[in-house]
Amino acid sequence: SWRNSDGLIVYYGATEGVSGNGGEYKTLGANRQIEALIDLAQLTSTAQYLDQHFEVPKGAYIESVEVEVLVVAASSGSGTVSIGLKQSDQSTNISDSALVSALDLHATAVGTKFILTAGSTGAGSSIGTAIAANGLITAKEATAVYQTGRIAVRVNYNFLPLV
Repeated sequence: SWRNSDGLIVYYGATEGVSGNGGEYKTLGANRQIEALIDLAQLTSTAQYLDQHFEVPKGAYIESVEVEVLVVAASSGSGTVSIGLKQSDQSTNISDSALVSALDLHATAVGTKFILTAGSTGAGSSIGTAIAANGLITAKEATAVYQTGRIAVRVNYNFLPLV
């Protein structure tokens, strides 16, 4: 693969046909929602972007982030997860915890949904603000390594000013 003059990555071989793990839902009005599926067992202690094919756009005011447990998370301790944003150049970090900050998911029941708003436990630093650059969603584990677990992360945003 390589990056062309437009800044887009061009893939060859087996990586060319790999499907994404998220996208944007069609919504009515000014509100928008992006969803990403995360396999917790694939995370490391270094933030890694999840998919380059969708991003939170520049100027998006992040209202809330939902984290839904799809498969019970098991870790070697009390594992936490942080979800952040990296600029679309894939090298400039916005924040490793822009959306979710050290949320403890260890042994949380399937179907449990965390709704994070500005100031709530586990809320990232960009919730309640408008982001200044396009952001690819990143994720990392902390405290302990996950052996199992799958979550859906939904970022709810709109564009200010609201009319």
